[in-house]
Amino acid sequence: MSGPRRLTRPLPALLLVSVGALLVRLFRLGERVAHQDEGRVGDWILHYVATGQWDYRPIIHGPFLPHVNGTVFSVLGPSDFTARLVVAVVGALLPLAALLFRDHLRDTEVVAMGLFLAANPILIYYSRFMRNDLPLAAFVLVTVGFALRAIDRPERRPHYLALATFFFALAFTTKENALLYPVAWAGSLALVADRRLLARESPLPRRLVGALARADARTVGRGGLLAVALFVEFFVVFVAFYAPKPDLYHALADPTKLPGVLSAATVGVWHEFANTWLVSGMHDHSVVAFLGKFLEILAVGGAPSSSSPRSASSSTATATTPAPSSASSATGDSRASSATPSARTSWPGGRPSTSSSRSHSPRASASPTSTAVAGRPTSPATGSVRAPRPSSSSSSRPRRAASRSGRTSRPSSPRTTPSSSTPSPRAR
Repeated sequence: MSGPRRLTRPLPALLLVSVGALLVRLFRLGERVAHQDEGRVGDWILHYVATGQWDYRPIIHGPFLPHVNGTVFSVLGPSDFTARLVVAVVGALLPLAALLFRDHLRDTEVVAMGLFLAANPILIYYSRFMRNDLPLAAFVLVTVGFALRAIDRPERRPHYLALATFFFALAFTTKENALLYPVAWAGSLALVADRRLLARESPLPRRLVGALARADARTVGRGGLLAVALFVEFFVVFVAFYAPKPDLYHALADPTKLPGVLSAATVGVWHEFANTWLVSGMHDHSVVAFLGKFLEILAVGGAPSSSSPRSASSSTATATTPAPSSASSATGDSRASSATPSARTSWPGGRPSTSSSRSHSPRASASPTSTAVAGRPTSPATGSVRAPRPSSSSSSRPRRAASRSGRTSRPSSPRTTPSSSTPSPRAR
């Protein structure tokens, strides 16, 4: 690894990459219909803008989007575009985070990392989505970058640690699974330390012992003050977002109310989080059970219709197709009965319905005397034969079947059915 690299070399390229990423994320940003999660969070944001009251609700995750989008709605107005604007801007600025790793990468590799963060399809999708996933990932990546800079630049370590703490606190305001990142980092550090400790002639134990021996009271004191300052910074950002509104503003004007607000922003938030995500039964169902339900929905909604193309072409547009009459069943005219449209109908969502279409039609259920003559449905009101929908393959079949059966296609009256007691000789 070479010495520290200058900032000016990859910066112009990454600025161009970020501008391109912003254009991609803003293109027709508000045209897609709102997702269910977007609508639910947006409804609470509108409630916050209208009333000025906000309380932590774990079901919509952290307070970052409600507070930031509340300000955006107040300035630009609520819309699908403005709801996704903050997330889109965060996603467009994400390629600039590659600069934090420039001491460990070549200039071309820094630009390539920025291009990856700008053009990754998954990141583009979530950058155009009013959810906390993209801001959480961006803030955590920036936190890792500043922490790495603090390790590489001891002379500016307090500054970089302060920036890392600020973005880490912002990550905690986006979504509750930010708690998992410190656990993952601790596990990774344990694996690295274990490997170095088990290596032959590892210098790590000697370095640790030497560092502890060289540490004097002044060094320990400055490190302790820095740790306290970082904790206070994290606490202030956390409380500023999680404290109930407008109680926080009242507490700033009246310090006697501050302990109650701090308790609600810390202990109260933890109880709400635990009662919702840990002990409320949110995880009672296994992933396998959800997968089975998902496959069942795919099978019902995505399966093709069981009706043949010939019967589908001769069926009417409405779901009021009557069942075959007793006349066609008594004559044994298989061609006439086969020309009758199928009773299976399809819903707008593609969900097939196997129940009889007559049960869904008020007209069909109100007039039990409606019949089908030679496979052609009759009108329940007048008894006249309704012409089927024109079709190139099946429109002539009912007429030929009616002529062969020897029966007329005109019904006797609206309340009577064609006589079927004496079949014709040709039908026998």
